[in-house]
Amino acid sequence: MRPIFLCMLMVMPLLAQAQTQGQTQGQSQGQTKAATKAKAKAPTQAAVEPIGAHVEVKQMASEYLRTHSSLMSPKVRVNAEQTFIGGFKQGYGDVGETDNLSAESADPFEAGYKAGAELWKKFPEKRDYILAGFGYTKLSTNGKWQLGFESSLLTMQNGMSCWLSPMDNAIEGIATQGGRAQLETISVDVEGYLSPEGKYGRLGTAPCEIIATSVKLSKKVE
Repeated sequence: MRPIFLCMLMVMPLLAQAQTQGQTQGQSQGQTKAATKAKAKAPTQAAVEPIGAHVEVKQMASEYLRTHSSLMSPKVRVNAEQTFIGGFKQGYGDVGETDNLSAESADPFEAGYKAGAELWKKFPEKRDYILAGFGYTKLSTNGKWQLGFESSLLTMQNGMSCWLSPMDNAIEGIATQGGRAQLETISVDVEGYLSPEGKYGRLGTAPCEIIATSVKLSKKVE
């Protein structure tokens, strides 16, 4: 009897340890299942939809390529979608005469430029959305506008100078028709969109661009 009793004394702690481990393991598995279940019930954050050039304009470029690729040379076709988007970006904001351009052109840049100019004119409510896709942000500023023949540079109060592109009947009370042979500098208040850093304006000499929806003589007393 004594040996059996001793064996039982040795086995009992091991059984208790195994039981404790089993309970701990069961609790851990239960907690994992509960966490998984709670996570499944938790509201998921909506994916941030890319905007501007990444959606509408890219779709336009893809559709253009689908219907016009047979008219292009293999060399042009390789980068046609990006060329279309580049043309769109250049044309977006142009309110000048674009009747000589064709949306059906085999030149993807010309077709994109035409599409951009037309979208700017027809759907002004899309401007924030579309320009945000190209990295432009809304801006309200004032500064010195140096304008003349092939010159349109706005130097703001913070010292930064950007190429100023007044659009869509933006200029109010400033005679700019017919161009200017000599440079002239005037103080103006500007509303519009500021580009990301890059190369803009004539020969790409300006580090930024402002697409202006409003340009007025400044009321600020210098």
